[in-house]
Amino acid sequence: MIKPPPHHRRRRWPWIVLALVIGLPALALGAALLLLDAESLRPRLVAAVERATGRDFTVGEMRLALSLVPTVELRDVALSNPEGASRPNMLTARRVQVQAALLPLLSREIRISRIELEQPDLLLEVDAQGRGNWQFTRPAGEPASGQAAQDAAGRDLAFGIDALQVADGRVGWRDARSGLAETVQIPRLEATAPLRGGVTAEGQVVLRGQDVALRAETGGLAAFGGSQPWPVQATLGVAGAEAQVNGTLNGQAWTGTAEASVPDLARLSALLPNAALPPLRNVVASAAASGTGGAVSEIRDLKLVVGESDLATLRPGLALRRAELAAPGLEAPIALTGAVVLDGQVLNLSGTAGTPALLLAGASGPLPLDLRAEGAGITATAEGRIAQPRELRGINLAVTAQAADLAPFGLRGEGRFAGQVAMPGPGIAGGVRITGLNAAIPAAEMRGDLTLAAGARRAISGTLAFPRLDLDALAAARTAPAAPASAPAAPASPATPAPAAADNRVIPATPLPFAMLRDFDADLRLSAPSVTYVGQAWRQVSARLAVEGGNARLAPFSAQTPAGPVTLEVQADARQDPPRLRVVARSPGIDLAALSRAAGRDPLLLGRAQIDADLAGRGDNLRAVAASAAGHLGVALVDGAVPRSLLRALPQQVLGAVLPGGDGDIPLRCFALRAPAAEGQLRLETLYAEGALGRLGGSGVIDMGEETLAVRLLTDLRTARVALRAPVNIAGRWTNPRVGVEPAAAAAAGLGAFLSQQETPDRSLQALAEILGGAANRGGGQQALGSCEPALAAARGGAAGPAPTVAGAPEAPAASQAAPSGERERPNPADLLRGLLGR
Repeated sequence: MIKPPPHHRRRRWPWIVLALVIGLPALALGAALLLLDAESLRPRLVAAVERATGRDFTVGEMRLALSLVPTVELRDVALSNPEGASRPNMLTARRVQVQAALLPLLSREIRISRIELEQPDLLLEVDAQGRGNWQFTRPAGEPASGQAAQDAAGRDLAFGIDALQVADGRVGWRDARSGLAETVQIPRLEATAPLRGGVTAEGQVVLRGQDVALRAETGGLAAFGGSQPWPVQATLGVAGAEAQVNGTLNGQAWTGTAEASVPDLARLSALLPNAALPPLRNVVASAAASGTGGAVSEIRDLKLVVGESDLATLRPGLALRRAELAAPGLEAPIALTGAVVLDGQVLNLSGTAGTPALLLAGASGPLPLDLRAEGAGITATAEGRIAQPRELRGINLAVTAQAADLAPFGLRGEGRFAGQVAMPGPGIAGGVRITGLNAAIPAAEMRGDLTLAAGARRAISGTLAFPRLDLDALAAARTAPAAPASAPAAPASPATPAPAAADNRVIPATPLPFAMLRDFDADLRLSAPSVTYVGQAWRQVSARLAVEGGNARLAPFSAQTPAGPVTLEVQADARQDPPRLRVVARSPGIDLAALSRAAGRDPLLLGRAQIDADLAGRGDNLRAVAASAAGHLGVALVDGAVPRSLLRALPQQVLGAVLPGGDGDIPLRCFALRAPAAEGQLRLETLYAEGALGRLGGSGVIDMGEETLAVRLLTDLRTARVALRAPVNIAGRWTNPRVGVEPAAAAAAGLGAFLSQQETPDRSLQALAEILGGAANRGGGQQALGSCEPALAAARGGAAGPAPTVAGAPEAPAASQAAPSGERERPNPADLLRGLLGR
């Protein structure tokens, strides 16, 4: 016997499956024509199939209808799986019906008029050793010569199918080696393979819940496996995407091309549940391949083109204009070209991204990347790898960027960035970590590590150090328009105080950024050796910012300000309605003059003061917070001074009587202020000052909501030439306060000042001064001014502090001490009062 060629035997397995669903019913039909008894034929049919496959084969029922086009119907058909498979049966079908024409047999033609398959269920699987369940084993001892004779007879017969219909079918695939399993539902499939024409098929299958339209055309069945090329053309359509395959088979060799076009890649997410699909549009992929049998020998001419796509979900303001990836072969580097738009600026992309072999199914990576972007004065590079490229996991890139002009980012000047960027994945959804960050712009330089977490709430954490930070220059770069090229850049000028609001209020209704706290969480540690603000340097600045669930805390914040060391704590709670803001400020000694100059105002006091402030309020703007403030404010100053320039507005006669000799500032032994706050009102619990001019005490209320004040000051002016004690009332709005003296108190003070200038005081006038002074203080008794020590202790809230060392005001001049003859003219007490009170 002549054995068939080996390649012919390798081609035989597709025909075995075809014989199970088509040929075997045809054999049953031939047997029925001979014996005319379907039930008696069924055991013979079962035995023939089992002998051919080496598997168990069962048929529940067999029917036969005789005519010139006889019909054979098999019900509850099952072909078993080999031992160790995942389920008992490889193939089952509820019903198989075959109609065959008899007359064509006279011309050695097998013409199947109609085949109907109802609920066929075929499972193709590969075991752990790589053997497929479609590989049948013929029982030992069967002669090969008989099979060869059947093959020879089969080649002499022409075979055709007029109509094939499949309803409610299912085809499964399972690979025990990789764990991959897939099932395709076949609601409807229709095909035809005429005797002298090509095969056509059209139908609908369901893959992962998605409807897939199928169309296919091939060469005729008689030409399959012959010496001439056998064409194949197929089209699949799913979720608006379409894939086309064109190729030829020549014996065992095959070659072909494939092209897929996807208008919206995101619509394929149901088909690829484990892949993070970017929002790409108008994607076209193509490739060519060739091989022999089931082996692929070459894949070439790979190409992927992506059209214009909005990538704002990855980064606001980011869009893809076009991208193209191409590789001549699997092992060749992928060349990348394209263009993206970032905040309106076009960046051209180029570089390489590994090889296609690293992106094929089953490849574990890593995928190397070497990319470059240029455009609008910006150059950026990214070099590294992606550990799992198909899932976009394990991204690790060394990123650099340089910009000749930062105008697209809202800043002027050039900048640079460098850092190691890691994304665990998938994509940016798994967060971003930047280590070794080094960034610089003309106004600042930053180094450190950052972690950005994605999710329902964005979060940022890390440590940042600023070797250089100029807030003045940064503000100018953000707000100032670009100067003409010929004009030199003007130096940054210190900020000036904001003008009064249009409603004539001092505290502005500036909105506070509480809404931002509801959008993100943070844990940042910040430090800077020097920060320039309002033209002055703040040194050794350090802070920690923590934000969680809308509750923010900046603490501790410490700095060596131009006015001295300061420790701040700021708490903002956006979870409450209205939001709550709390500010705690403390300093062991802050320079009041420097603080006033930083605010753009002339200093009222000179020296270093202890600060103890803790104020909290509610509202979404600064004015509302001040109007509801509660807490306390404490200021304690020792060995300070009052600027002499502050009193130069007084009349010359008053200056001569009040100011001490010399040109220096007026010594201030102490100043103490303690003011508890509630519902936006500061109550002056302690107000005391003592210096070379005398003493000052007071009480009252400062309303931060209405911006009014009602304060009573008790002055005790004592110089070497005059003594004057009188209460002063200050009331009204902050922008236009009213200052006045009670008439009786003013008269008493005037008489007292007059008597202090007499060599021999008039006793009648002394009695009148006592009566007027008593009337002024009736109901409350004479108010005691106190002294420095208890007032300072109250202002400090019990905290320790230095004691004053400078002398206080001189004692009042005694009546017995007569002025020497020829002394300069004494001051007029009435003029003195008018000058001091500005009346």
